[in-house]
Amino acid sequence: MNQPDFEQAMRTLAAQAVSPVPLPDVDLIWQRAAVRERRRQAELVLRPVRLAEWLACVVCAAAGVALLLTLDPAVLRLAGMAFSIAAGVALALVRTLTADE
Repeated sequence: MNQPDFEQAMRTLAAQAVSPVPLPDVDLIWQRAAVRERRRQAELVLRPVRLAEWLACVVCAAAGVALLLTLDPAVLRLAGMAFSIAAGVALALVRTLTADE
């Protein structure tokens, strides 16, 4: 295939390969990249806070178990009832929140 035939073939292919979907806007691509970078930076900043939250949850759970082991059985039953009621209400709220999705 010589040069003019090759150019004609490429022009034919290019004319047929026109995409019906336009290319995305350059500004939109830059905005998405900037949002991703800000999100990544926020995750890096919040990582120690989330670690402290998990550590606080573990400490509170251990303290709660230690407290329950030292309580009178009557108080323990009342605490169990209160926990059951709180868990039921939380479950109902979670079901209500996830019902829309």
